[in-house]
Amino acid sequence: GALDSVDFTTFLAELCDELARSLLPPGRACRVEADPLVLGPDRAVSLALIVNELVTNAIKHGTGDVAVRLERGEPDCRLTVRNGGRPEPEPGGHQPSGFGMQMVAATVSRLDGRLERSVDADGTTFTVEFPPDLPQPPDLRLVAGRAESA
Repeated sequence: GALDSVDFTTFLAELCDELARSLLPPGRACRVEADPLVLGPDRAVSLALIVNELVTNAIKHGTGDVAVRLERGEPDCRLTVRNGGRPEPEPGGHQPSGFGMQMVAATVSRLDGRLERSVDADGTTFTVEFPPDLPQPPDLRLVAGRAESA
């Protein structure tokens, strides 16, 4: 039958793995921590576009490891993509605000979500908060690599 839900946690890990393999230089890692999350296919595709763009940017503009975190919350979920290390200055000194980030902003608003960017001495973090579009299964949280029932 039609695909009515996507295990976004597994998908996220595979997507980041793929991006890391094709884009990350040796000596840098991309780490993913994610709570179990299921999404409808449209929302999953939209979020995948956002992750793809933010992780690609993090790899391109940062100098350290990339950390991706997906937290399932009430009522909203939170996705953070952080690149460690000093952001490389853009030519002309401006931050990435090209087509990719415009697409991310548009996609986030289509998800009824919010997008924030924060920069500190150790790197840049993008945070996307969005409501899930499906009821979630009982909460199994991944704690230090062990699945534990809350």
